[in-house]
Amino acid sequence: MKIIVCLDDNNGMAFNGRRQSRDKTVRADMLALAGGRLRMSPYSARQFTETPTAWLAADNFWQNAGPDDYCFFETEDPAPWASAADEIVIYHWHRVYPADVTFTVPLSEDGWKLTETTDLRGTSHETITREVYAK
Repeated sequence: MKIIVCLDDNNGMAFNGRRQSRDKTVRADMLALAGGRLRMSPYSARQFTETPTAWLAADNFWQNAGPDDYCFFETEDPAPWASAADEIVIYHWHRVYPADVTFTVPLSEDGWKLTETTDLRGTSHETITREVYAK
């Protein structure tokens, strides 16, 4: 499994059961990375209106994920499932938002290595940084 998350500068992911932010460029980039097979919650799927057939939505979307499946965790911390992953993709908003769900995977302590960094010009944020970590 490959994990995808969007984080603010304090590793915040969601607040009060809702996403902190969204961006059309990030959605397109996620789908390109996933080769059109992106697993996510039904809540997350509501923002992917541009390509309604390019994702798989289910309440426990990570449970049936195979080794090459990308899973977009938006309102739940993926830490309990990180040991099953071989890649983590992080999109950084470069802002601080209110958050009550945070990303708690200890990347360096768990042996994750940064393998790629790319800056994207977003539609909602001037610069969004994509980082890819691998074990």
